[in-house]
Amino acid sequence: TSDGSVRKMQMATGETIWEKDISEEIMIGVGGDFENILFITKNSYLWCLDSDGNAIWKIFIDGEVLTSPVVNNKKAYVRLADYEILQIDLKQGDIDWRYVHSSPSLTFNGTSSLTFSDGVVYGGFGAGKLVAVHQKSGAFIWEANISQVRGVTYIDKLSYVLSNPIINDAQVYAVSTSGDLTSIDRRSASIIWTRKI
Repeated sequence: TSDGSVRKMQMATGETIWEKDISEEIMIGVGGDFENILFITKNSYLWCLDSDGNAIWKIFIDGEVLTSPVVNNKKAYVRLADYEILQIDLKQGDIDWRYVHSSPSLTFNGTSSLTFSDGVVYGGFGAGKLVAVHQKSGAFIWEANISQVRGVTYIDKLSYVLSNPIINDAQVYAVSTSGDLTSIDRRSASIIWTRKI
């Protein structure tokens, strides 16, 4: 809960297994997996608790976080509102890498969830872009424009990929806020098709 209470409950009965009070206001979360419980507090700390509710580590996150932290392949991932993705080591809480994407002049106050497949991280960004990043190193792989810019004003041109990218074999699908559903080749980043929805 936002007042700093974290509770683990039995799924079948709703019975409380344990409850911890971290004495900080929780803003984003809970994320993670069955072994690592992740959340962001109001003072911009990312906390990691173990499955018994004991604090393993906490680190300061320099930026606004709008989506829950996720765990994939024994690493934690945090999306920042200023177009950054962080990979964090689950054992120590060290930042392994930081991917920074350029931001357009006008943006939504929101970020998409990340999708993982075959050692690649996929995330949506402003200006209707979908980006693929190497999961181990954080290196940029490709960028695809899934939405065409329309109109003349900044508001008309505003387009963002806020949806969770979906993987289907060799293709990745994404939807922009301007209503474009796009299929992209995961190897070449070429647009296979785009449909207005």
